[in-house]
Amino acid sequence: MNEFLESATNRDNIASTWGTLKSVEYSGAESEAQHSKQNEREQPQFELVPFAKIAKSLEDPRYEELAHATISAENAEAILREGLNVGGEGRDTDIDSNFKYLSNNNSEKLRNSAEDLGREHKNAKFVVLYRIPFQYKLPTTQPKSSETYRMFYEPNDDLDAPSGKYNQDFAYGYLDVTTGFVNKNNTYRGDLDDPEQKADMEAKYKLLRDEAANKISDSEAREVFLSMAESWHEMGEHMGRQEH
Repeated sequence: MNEFLESATNRDNIASTWGTLKSVEYSGAESEAQHSKQNEREQPQFELVPFAKIAKSLEDPRYEELAHATISAENAEAILREGLNVGGEGRDTDIDSNFKYLSNNNSEKLRNSAEDLGREHKNAKFVVLYRIPFQYKLPTTQPKSSETYRMFYEPNDDLDAPSGKYNQDFAYGYLDVTTGFVNKNNTYRGDLDDPEQKADMEAKYKLLRDEAANKISDSEAREVFLSMAESWHEMGEHMGRQEH
């Protein structure tokens, strides 16, 4: 750097060179990342796509595909924006009472089972798809309870009756069974292949896992819980994406 300064005889040339260097720095990876985030913020929440466009990506054993039928597009969009409210007086918060598990090893079966759910549910024409990474489920004595899905379920402790919501961050989109098109949710935050989203999920999972473990007074039962949680997490981590 000293040699460069000593050899420079024209301050204007130095200023010009420095200006060029600043320009190169600004257009580098950091500014591209900022630009990418800005584009993401400006992207509309819903993207209308044919089911066939996303079908293969849904055939991924690392996730569970859950479906909830509703009678209007407005209701479906509200769930994607705000989450699925469940429970309350006379209503359950568990998975089986609010969702149907869909087969995710075959996209055609997945769509058929989603459409069947719509017909079974008062002929509902819209089916909201939740996509849940398996590795972030928590062990409980009731495998399909909301506690198992605590990563994705937010309890409401202010009411007398158990209630809460399944988080909108994991609502992948909703299917219009009459057209075969999906309103894909571009604010979905459960993508295991996105480093930022994966890091956020890992941090939240470890917090909830440790919180649940600390509530178990019996040390042996606590160790069993932590061992099972680790097994589930490792199983999900190593499932990998199916080859198509």
